[in-house]
Amino acid sequence: CMAIDKEKIAKEIFYGTAESANSLIPKELLYSIEGEYNGISYNQKEAKKLLEKAGYKDSDNDGYVDQDGKNLELKFVFWAADQEYKSIAETIASSLEDIGVKADISALEPAAYDEVIFEKGNYDICLDATGVFWGSSSTMLYDHFYSKSGLIGFHRLKDAEIDKLIEEGLDLESRKDIKGAAEKYKAAQKRAIDELVFL
Repeated sequence: CMAIDKEKIAKEIFYGTAESANSLIPKELLYSIEGEYNGISYNQKEAKKLLEKAGYKDSDNDGYVDQDGKNLELKFVFWAADQEYKSIAETIASSLEDIGVKADISALEPAAYDEVIFEKGNYDICLDATGVFWGSSSTMLYDHFYSKSGLIGFHRLKDAEIDKLIEEGLDLESRKDIKGAAEKYKAAQKRAIDELVFL
């Protein structure tokens, strides 16, 4: 994520009509961490250092980092129906190549997308969007990030700590303790971004 310039995507692909985000919830909505949290900053030098720390370096001078003679290559999938996704995916792949990581991009039609993403989990990076489609911003966290929701077709993270934070937030919100709920929901977002790298 440090290798990806979100500002560039916002300016060049969306012609300046979008803003890069540091929150899973838009800044205009309740429980957003935008403005009080910096997220993962664009820093290709630090990204390269992390690769080296993980044991990846360009040992054969082919421009790509490798380990045990094998280049680091990531399977990068996106939903083919959205043309903007193709441009974003290509920009991200180019950024990854700048730090020596190969990105194998695959545009998937709806049926293949569901199979790869939701059934098999056969990918390294997935480009998709989340949003508040109904209810409140806490509903979005429940739908997309709560592993026990029972919903299908969402990128739920299987993380006991996020589940606990969402459960506690829902309980506090149901008792009209909005400040307490906000603390839990904001902590869940920070964990999803910092620890699980969900941007």
